[in-house]
Order: sequence, then structure tokens, then C-alpha cells
Amino acid sequence: MRIKVILCQANLGHSGLQGVITTLALGDSITFGIGASDGNSYRSYLKDKLAQDGIEIDYIGNVRAGRMQDNDCVCVSGARIDEISNYADASLPQQPQVVLLKAGTNDVGQNRDLANAPNRLMGLVDKIFAASPNSTVLVASLVPLPFFADGQAKIDSFNERIQPLLEQKISLGLHVVFISMAAITNADLADGIHPNDRGYQKMADAWYAGWISAKQKGWIP
Repeated sequence: MRIKVILCQANLGHSGLQGVITTLALGDSITFGIGASDGNSYRSYLKDKLAQDGIEIDYIGNVRAGRMQDNDCVCVSGARIDEISNYADASLPQQPQVVLLKAGTNDVGQNRDLANAPNRLMGLVDKIFAASPNSTVLVASLVPLPFFADGQAKIDSFNERIQPLLEQKISLGLHVVFISMAAITNADLADGIHPNDRGYQKMADAWYAGWISAKQKGWIP
């Protein structure tokens, strides 16, 4: 089953401001912001939290989503991991300093070869580093999925399998951070699939913690 598809407006480019950290938010309808009252997903909350620490970011990507001014991303509703990988091709050459990757919900929702879904995600991580070797990649676990009768069991299995795979990447010296979204509960969802405003705030909190961890390691300026 494909989660509803939304057409996205193409962007003309990003500012490339000096000293600003270029950031690619890469994902599906959750990155797009479905379920948020302003359509901004976690992206505006995260940008504001980082700004409070004096960290300025510039979102890049060829899609615009949400009411926020800096609404660039690569986020396509209904997209599986393989499709997100294809959509990323247009923006990875911009060499984002940070990539915020959240993918896999639609693989679960569409029951798409779930046994190999974690490996597909790792393939996307490898692709990001091949195109942009100096990036730091923050990879999120999946939020709850009670919309489907067996959705949560599949989500749990996916999440349990990706963390050790990411740890293998880290052991190879890649700048990868696993971002647990375990704080998000069913009460933080708007429709059994997408977070509500509170859920997106919790996502931003998790991204922020991972970002600061990477910064303390010297991976992010």
C-alpha cells in the first residue's frame, strides 16, 4: 500500500551562505511534514534549536515543503528507500555538510522486501558518502506505525536491525550517527503514520542531540 502521494515544487537552489552549514533533509512524507499544522515537519524546530546555540544551517534540496522560509529538502510522500535514493541524485552533488536521513516507513507500509530493507538503507548511506565523502550522516530510526495491523512489529524489526549495521559503518571511520526516535509514541502521531506537532518537536529534539554529539566529535563545524 502506497501512502498518499503529494506533488512537490522544485527549488531553484540554495543560498550557499558563508559559514552556514549546508544540510540535506532526505526522506518521505514525514520529512515533508504531513501531520504538522504548518507543514514544516521537524525541520523548522531543529533549525530554531540549533540557532539558539549559534549554529546556522541552510537546508538544500530540489523540493520545497512547508511554510518556513528555508523549506528546501528532498522529501517525497510515499517514497521507499530505493526511490528516495533516486531522488537524492539531484542534490548530493551539492556536497551537503550534514544529511538528515529518515527512510523505510514506506517499505514497511508497502511490505516491500522487508528482509532486505535495512541493507537497502545501508546502500543509500554508502551512496551518500560516495557522492559527498566529507558529509556527516544522521540516520533516524522509524517512528511508530499503528496505522497497519502488523506495522509496529515490522517497524521494531527494522529499527533493531539498522543500528548494528550503522555501528559497522562507524567502525570503518564513516561519520554516521544513529538517531533513535524511541521517544515518539502513538500519542505523538496525527493519523497513525505521521507525527503531529508534538511528535515533530520530539523528532527535532532527537536530531538535535545527535547533531551536538557529532559536533563534539569534530564531525560538524
